[in-house]
Amino acid sequence: MMDILNTDFPIVVDFVIVPSIVVDGVIYDKEVINLILYPRRRLVSRLEIPTTVIKIGDDAFINCSLSSFTMETEIVLPDGLNEIGVSAFAYSGIVSLQLPNSVKVVGKNVFWTCRQMEYINIPIGVERIGALAFASCYDLVIHCERPSYPKIQVMAVGS
Repeated sequence: MMDILNTDFPIVVDFVIVPSIVVDGVIYDKEVINLILYPRRRLVSRLEIPTTVIKIGDDAFINCSLSSFTMETEIVLPDGLNEIGVSAFAYSGIVSLQLPNSVKVVGKNVFWTCRQMEYINIPIGVERIGALAFASCYDLVIHCERPSYPKIQVMAVGS
């Protein structure tokens, strides 16, 4: 029987075969610079994303249950992270997130319907936040370090 937790195999994403590697159930591209997919319903107390990752892909954590009634996952993002893709954390149950200063782009719908989300820090380096990035995050406090807001597409926060 093949051990799929730490092996190389191609996956199909949008009809394109992407050479990938699986580490502890998390799928990365072959170079481990793009986090492609986090396992659904896998609750851990701390998730430290490897320092080599520069992009969290579209839908990477969508519907992942990153918190429960008894525990929330602390997510540690690497200092070299540049981009968080479209809907990356949508419906994930994430509660808070500290973005590193290296992040430049936050994709559209990135935290869509993360109703438990309470806090996010937007560092000075963020240049663009996609449309509806924080839609349906009802009790969210957003702290922005920039003296002026980054380029925000229409309705970054919505109902």
